[in-house]
Amino acid sequence: MCWGYRGGMEEIGRFRLGGKEFFGRVEGGQVVPLLAAPWLGGEPCGDPVAWEELVVLPPCTPASVALLGYEEHFWGQWSSPGILHPHRTMIPQAYPDHQTEAVPALAVLLSSQARRVKPAAAQGLVYGVAPALVMFDRAVEKSDGGAARACSFPGYLVLGPLVRAGWPSVGERVSLHHNGSCSDEGEAVDWLERFGETLAWWTDAAVMSAGDCLLLPASHGAAIQPGDHLEVRMGQRRTLAVNVGMRGSA
Repeated sequence: MCWGYRGGMEEIGRFRLGGKEFFGRVEGGQVVPLLAAPWLGGEPCGDPVAWEELVVLPPCTPASVALLGYEEHFWGQWSSPGILHPHRTMIPQAYPDHQTEAVPALAVLLSSQARRVKPAAAQGLVYGVAPALVMFDRAVEKSDGGAARACSFPGYLVLGPLVRAGWPSVGERVSLHHNGSCSDEGEAVDWLERFGETLAWWTDAAVMSAGDCLLLPASHGAAIQPGDHLEVRMGQRRTLAVNVGMRGSA
Protein backbone atom coordinates (compact mmCIF):
# COMPACT_ATOMS: atom_id res chain seq x y z
CA MET A 1 0.00 0.00 0.00
CA CYS A 2 1.24 3.50 -0.78
CA TRP A 3 0.87 5.69 2.28
CA GLY A 4 2.04 8.91 0.68
CA TYR A 5 4.16 10.01 3.63
CA ARG A 6 7.78 9.84 2.47
CA GLY A 7 7.79 6.08 2.09
CA GLY A 8 5.47 5.43 5.03
CA MET A 9 8.21 4.99 7.66
CA GLU A 10 8.78 8.49 9.03
CA GLU A 11 8.48 9.07 12.75
CA ILE A 12 6.60 12.11 14.00
CA GLY A 13 6.46 13.68 17.43
CA ARG A 14 5.39 16.86 19.16
CA PHE A 15 7.94 18.83 21.13
CA ARG A 16 8.56 21.92 23.22
CA LEU A 17 11.64 24.13 22.95
CA GLY A 18 11.57 27.12 25.25
CA GLY A 19 7.98 28.33 25.16
CA LYS A 20 7.24 27.01 21.67
CA GLU A 21 5.44 23.76 20.87
CA PHE A 22 5.69 22.18 17.43
CA PHE A 23 5.42 18.98 15.43
CA GLY A 24 8.66 17.50 14.14
CA ARG A 25 10.00 14.68 11.99
CA VAL A 26 12.68 12.61 13.72
CA GLU A 27 15.81 11.92 11.69
CA GLY A 28 18.35 10.00 13.73
CA GLY A 29 19.20 12.08 16.80
CA GLN A 30 17.67 15.25 15.38
CA VAL A 31 14.17 16.64 14.89
CA VAL A 32 13.15 18.67 11.82
CA PRO A 33 10.42 21.19 12.82
CA LEU A 34 7.17 21.13 10.82
CA LEU A 35 4.69 23.94 10.27
CA ALA A 36 1.84 21.61 11.28
CA ALA A 37 1.08 17.94 11.74
CA PRO A 38 1.97 15.98 8.58
CA TRP A 39 -1.56 14.54 8.36
CA LEU A 40 -2.66 18.19 7.97
CA GLY A 41 -0.05 18.96 5.33
CA GLY A 42 2.71 20.32 7.58
CA GLU A 43 6.03 20.92 5.83
CA PRO A 44 9.58 21.46 7.23
CA CYS A 45 10.05 24.99 8.54
CA GLY A 46 13.43 25.34 10.22
CA ASP A 47 16.80 23.92 11.12
CA PRO A 48 17.05 20.50 12.81
CA VAL A 49 17.20 20.48 16.61
CA ALA A 50 18.98 17.86 18.74
CA TRP A 51 16.56 15.42 20.42
CA GLU A 52 18.23 15.99 23.80
CA GLU A 53 17.34 19.70 23.75
CA LEU A 54 13.60 19.06 23.46
CA VAL A 55 10.77 18.28 25.85
CA VAL A 56 8.76 15.39 24.39
CA LEU A 57 4.97 15.90 24.37
CA PRO A 58 2.19 13.51 23.29
CA PRO A 59 2.79 13.09 19.54
CA CYS A 60 -0.69 14.21 18.52
CA THR A 61 -3.42 16.59 19.68
CA PRO A 62 -6.62 14.75 18.80
CA ALA A 63 -9.97 16.47 19.07
CA SER A 64 -11.40 13.04 19.88
CA VAL A 65 -9.94 9.92 21.49
CA ALA A 66 -11.93 6.68 21.44
CA LEU A 67 -10.99 3.68 23.56
CA LEU A 68 -12.30 0.60 21.80
CA GLY A 69 -12.09 -3.15 21.87
CA TYR A 70 -13.46 -5.06 18.90
CA GLU A 71 -16.89 -4.49 17.36
CA GLU A 72 -19.39 -3.93 20.17
CA HIS A 73 -16.78 -3.48 22.94
CA PHE A 74 -16.60 0.25 23.68
CA TRP A 75 -15.08 1.80 26.78
CA GLY A 76 -15.09 5.56 26.32
CA GLN A 77 -14.61 8.63 24.18
CA TRP A 78 -12.99 11.89 25.24
CA SER A 79 -12.92 15.26 23.51
CA SER A 80 -10.44 17.05 25.79
CA PRO A 81 -7.14 17.83 23.99
CA GLY A 82 -5.32 17.32 27.29
CA ILE A 83 -6.53 13.79 27.95
CA LEU A 84 -3.32 12.22 26.60
CA HIS A 85 -0.21 12.43 28.74
CA PRO A 86 3.40 12.27 27.53
CA HIS A 87 6.13 9.71 27.68
CA ARG A 88 8.49 10.07 30.68
CA THR A 89 5.75 11.41 32.92
CA MET A 90 4.68 10.58 36.47
CA ILE A 91 1.22 9.00 36.58
CA PRO A 92 -0.57 10.01 39.80
CA GLN A 93 -2.57 6.99 40.95
CA ALA A 94 -5.97 8.47 41.78
CA TYR A 95 -6.78 6.05 44.62
CA PRO A 96 -3.74 4.08 45.84
CA ASP A 97 -6.01 1.76 47.85
CA HIS A 98 -7.89 0.74 44.68
CA GLN A 99 -6.82 -2.05 42.37
CA THR A 100 -5.34 -0.26 39.34
CA GLU A 101 -4.22 -2.08 36.23
CA ALA A 102 -1.86 -0.86 33.48
CA VAL A 103 -2.80 -2.24 30.06
CA PRO A 104 -0.65 -1.85 26.91
CA ALA A 105 -2.44 -0.51 23.85
CA LEU A 106 -1.93 0.50 20.26
CA ALA A 107 -2.86 4.04 19.28
CA VAL A 108 -4.08 4.31 15.68
CA LEU A 109 -3.93 7.85 14.28
CA LEU A 110 -6.23 8.77 11.41
CA SER A 111 -5.04 10.75 8.38
CA SER A 112 -8.47 11.89 7.17
CA GLN A 113 -12.11 12.06 8.18
CA ALA A 114 -13.78 8.73 8.92
CA ARG A 115 -17.56 8.32 8.61
CA ARG A 116 -19.36 5.06 7.85
CA VAL A 117 -16.12 3.44 6.80
CA LYS A 118 -16.16 0.09 5.02
CA PRO A 119 -13.84 -2.47 6.65
CA ALA A 120 -11.82 -2.88 3.46
CA ALA A 121 -11.16 0.88 3.31
CA ALA A 122 -10.18 1.34 6.96
CA GLN A 123 -6.43 0.86 6.65
CA GLY A 124 -6.25 3.53 3.97
CA LEU A 125 -7.46 6.13 6.51
CA VAL A 126 -4.60 5.44 8.94
CA TYR A 127 -1.63 7.79 9.22
CA GLY A 128 0.32 5.61 11.63
CA VAL A 129 0.51 3.70 14.89
CA ALA A 130 2.14 4.38 18.27
CA PRO A 131 2.52 2.44 21.53
CA ALA A 132 0.20 3.51 24.34
CA LEU A 133 -0.67 2.69 27.93
CA VAL A 134 -4.10 2.76 29.59
CA MET A 135 -4.70 2.70 33.35
CA PHE A 136 -7.94 1.17 34.65
CA ASP A 137 -9.19 1.73 38.21
CA ARG A 138 -10.97 -1.59 38.61
CA ALA A 139 -12.89 -0.52 41.74
CA VAL A 140 -14.40 2.45 39.88
CA GLU A 141 -15.12 0.20 36.91
CA LYS A 142 -17.10 -2.22 39.07
CA SER A 143 -19.04 0.50 40.89
CA ASP A 144 -19.94 2.30 37.63
CA GLY A 145 -20.65 -0.83 35.64
CA GLY A 146 -18.21 0.23 32.91
CA ALA A 147 -14.65 1.29 32.21
CA ALA A 148 -15.13 4.80 30.76
CA ARG A 149 -14.63 6.67 34.05
CA ALA A 150 -12.22 4.00 35.31
CA CYS A 151 -9.54 5.30 32.94
CA SER A 152 -10.52 8.99 32.78
CA PHE A 153 -8.34 10.23 35.64
CA PRO A 154 -5.47 12.62 34.77
CA GLY A 155 -2.53 10.67 33.35
CA TYR A 156 -4.43 7.43 32.80
CA LEU A 157 -4.03 7.58 28.99
CA VAL A 158 -0.39 7.80 27.86
CA LEU A 159 0.79 7.88 24.25
CA GLY A 160 4.15 8.12 22.53
CA PRO A 161 6.80 9.07 22.36
CA LEU A 162 6.45 8.98 18.54
CA VAL A 163 3.98 7.99 15.83
CA ARG A 164 5.46 5.97 12.98
CA ALA A 165 3.68 6.43 9.66
CA GLY A 166 2.24 3.33 8.05
CA TRP A 167 1.17 -0.04 9.35
CA PRO A 168 3.32 -2.09 11.79
CA SER A 169 5.75 -4.50 10.21
CA VAL A 170 5.14 -8.23 10.32
CA GLY A 171 7.03 -9.56 13.33
CA GLU A 172 6.94 -6.23 15.21
CA ARG A 173 6.01 -7.13 18.78
CA VAL A 174 4.43 -5.10 21.57
CA SER A 175 5.26 -5.81 25.20
CA LEU A 176 4.54 -4.34 28.64
CA HIS A 177 7.46 -4.28 31.06
CA HIS A 178 6.52 -3.85 34.71
CA ASN A 179 9.46 -3.10 37.03
CA GLY A 180 11.76 -4.79 34.52
CA SER A 181 9.67 -7.93 33.96
CA CYS A 182 7.77 -8.56 30.74
CA SER A 183 4.12 -9.16 31.66
CA ASP A 184 2.43 -9.12 28.25
CA GLU A 185 3.61 -9.59 24.69
CA GLY A 186 2.03 -9.99 21.26
CA GLU A 187 2.52 -9.18 17.61
CA ALA A 188 1.19 -5.75 16.59
CA VAL A 189 -0.41 -6.92 13.35
CA ASP A 190 -2.37 -9.55 15.31
CA TRP A 191 -3.76 -6.84 17.60
CA LEU A 192 -4.89 -4.92 14.52
CA GLU A 193 -6.27 -7.90 12.60
CA ARG A 194 -9.88 -6.76 13.04
CA PHE A 195 -9.21 -3.03 12.96
CA GLY A 196 -11.29 -2.59 9.80
CA GLU A 197 -14.37 -4.13 11.42
CA THR A 198 -13.82 -2.07 14.57
CA LEU A 199 -13.49 1.25 12.74
CA ALA A 200 -16.51 0.42 10.56
CA TRP A 201 -18.60 -0.32 13.66
CA TRP A 202 -17.51 2.87 15.44
CA THR A 203 -17.90 5.26 12.51
CA ASP A 204 -21.36 3.98 11.70
CA ALA A 205 -22.51 6.25 14.54
CA ALA A 206 -19.57 8.63 15.11
CA VAL A 207 -17.46 10.88 12.91
CA MET A 208 -13.70 11.09 13.41
CA SER A 209 -11.36 13.65 11.87
CA ALA A 210 -7.76 13.71 10.67
CA GLY A 211 -5.54 13.55 13.74
CA ASP A 212 -8.10 11.75 15.88
CA CYS A 213 -6.98 8.65 17.72
CA LEU A 214 -8.34 5.18 18.46
CA LEU A 215 -6.81 3.27 21.36
CA LEU A 216 -6.99 -0.52 21.12
CA PRO A 217 -5.98 -2.09 24.46
CA ALA A 218 -4.77 -5.60 25.17
CA SER A 219 -7.08 -7.97 27.05
CA HIS A 220 -5.05 -7.73 30.27
CA GLY A 221 -2.09 -5.95 31.85
CA ALA A 222 -0.40 -5.65 35.24
CA ALA A 223 -1.57 -4.50 38.68
CA ILE A 224 0.33 -1.36 39.69
CA GLN A 225 1.07 0.72 42.77
CA PRO A 226 3.00 3.93 43.53
CA GLY A 227 6.71 3.53 42.86
CA ASP A 228 6.29 1.19 39.90
CA HIS A 229 8.04 1.73 36.56
CA LEU A 230 6.25 0.83 33.32
CA GLU A 231 7.47 0.54 29.75
CA VAL A 232 5.68 -0.32 26.51
CA ARG A 233 8.10 -1.54 23.86
CA MET A 234 7.22 -1.88 20.20
CA GLY A 235 9.84 -3.37 17.90
CA GLN A 236 12.82 -1.05 17.41
CA ARG A 237 10.84 2.11 18.17
CA ARG A 238 11.64 4.39 21.08
CA THR A 239 10.24 2.99 24.34
CA LEU A 240 7.23 4.54 26.07
CA ALA A 241 8.16 4.83 29.74
CA VAL A 242 6.31 6.20 32.80
CA ASN A 243 6.49 6.03 36.58
CA VAL A 244 3.56 5.60 38.97
CA GLY A 245 3.16 8.11 41.80
CA MET A 246 0.54 8.99 44.38
CA ARG A 247 -2.18 11.56 43.78
CA GLY A 248 -0.62 15.00 44.02
CA SER A 249 2.82 13.80 42.91
CA ALA A 250 4.45 15.30 39.81
